Amino acid sequence: MVMNTSMIQRISSLLHKDFTSIKGEPHNPTVILNHFNFTIETINRTNMMAHYCPNKYKIYLNQEKTPQTQRMILAHCLGHYILGHKYPDNFPEENAKTLLLGDYREIEANIFAHNFVMPEKEVRQYVRELKDVEEQARIFGVSQKIMIKRFKDLGFYLNI
Repeated sequence: MVMNTSMIQRISSLLHKDFTSIKGEPHNPTVILNHFNFTIETINRTNMMAHYCPNKYKIYLNQEKTPQTQRMILAHCLGHYILGHKYPDNFPEENAKTLLLGDYREIEANIFAHNFVMPEKEVRQYVRELKDVEEQARIFGVSQKIMIKRFKDLGFYLNI
């Protein structure tokens, strides 16, 4: 089932609410993945960012990526899990089909990741408090490039 953006935002918001009361770390995808018994293993493969194995509850994460990028990758994988996306557990080169960036599951997981790590309500609140891109990137633990994309997605004009 293809979901619209507002439905994905609502799911992300509910997850935040649940985990704020349970764990106190609503923006940390690792804490939530661990709660769902996922194992995260690092790999050194330059041709991929990560590989999500839902049936094995395992994520292989590229160790060469920055901590900020790894955070977004893990939030993306969490999105796949929460949104019920089904994938085979074998690595892509072992699989006859390659996943394309235009696949609706990838788009939905990206929307989820951005809403999960950088919730619209909090981003807007920080903008009202005059916190700039650099400061918000630090607060949310993401790169400035990702924070700029989030600002633009939310309709903020940036004079860069």
